[in-house]
Amino acid sequence: MAGGATPAIFDTPPPVGSTGYHNIHCDVDKLFSDSDGSFGVQRKCGSGKAPWRYTFSPGLASICRDPVTERGLDWWVNAHRKPRQAPHIVPCVYVFHGTFTVGKGDYLWYTDRYLFQVQVDQETGDAELDIHGGLRFIGPAG
Repeated sequence: MAGGATPAIFDTPPPVGSTGYHNIHCDVDKLFSDSDGSFGVQRKCGSGKAPWRYTFSPGLASICRDPVTERGLDWWVNAHRKPRQAPHIVPCVYVFHGTFTVGKGDYLWYTDRYLFQVQVDQETGDAELDIHGGLRFIGPAG
């Protein structure tokens, strides 16, 4: 990446209450997956904490070359920016993780960036993965 880090394209959360947020029921472990990896989050009913995790998919991990440099997750609750979570320099199979401080009814937006190298057919190149998502923390399922 020439000139250093560039801002993520999702550094501004969508408006609170818009369609860009997924409902997260308390006491349910929710997992979102695509071909790059999986993001999971859970909030215990009555708790103000919601642990999250992100892992590279087996396919991406198989071509990833250590180490991965994680920027540190940026997040907003009800459109108010919170402190960036800790950055990491770790192996490709690492489970990135942290904790959100949220309550019932809160809207949360997150974004993170991972820099690493990939090797495909004896060719090595630089890779950048940006993740983002919107969550709305609601009551129990049912």
